[in-house]
Amino acid sequence: MNPEKPHPEFEEEPDLLPVGTVLKVIGGAVVVAIALCLIVWAGVAIGIAKLRPSHQFPEEKLGAPHRVAGIHQEPFEVKDEKPSLAARQLESLTQFGWVDQKKGLVRIPIESAIDWVASDPKRIDGPTGRPALRKEETR
Repeated sequence: MNPEKPHPEFEEEPDLLPVGTVLKVIGGAVVVAIALCLIVWAGVAIGIAKLRPSHQFPEEKLGAPHRVAGIHQEPFEVKDEKPSLAARQLESLTQFGWVDQKKGLVRIPIESAIDWVASDPKRIDGPTGRPALRKEETR
């Protein structure tokens, strides 16, 4: 292998970065970054001054949530959530249960009630429109 000889008319320069130019570019970038930070800081300060002309921030002194009238306040979390009225009503429409056990009144799911009434139209009690049980059906 023969290394190629450089051309006699051209001088070969070493591969070096000009340190002065690199430092100027880095320094300029730092100056621009600091200027942008100062601009943003000034914008935030002006915005706060418009929103709070008195420069008082009472929420800084609030502290942690505490008990008020024996109730621990949890603003973002509901503990031991009770079923809603709609959920309780839906449950009463979809499950069997006693209305009054002494009188023998029961609650049946609405779908079962519709099927029971639809299977025999004579089960509707005249003008009241209420289902009527015949004696043979109650046994």
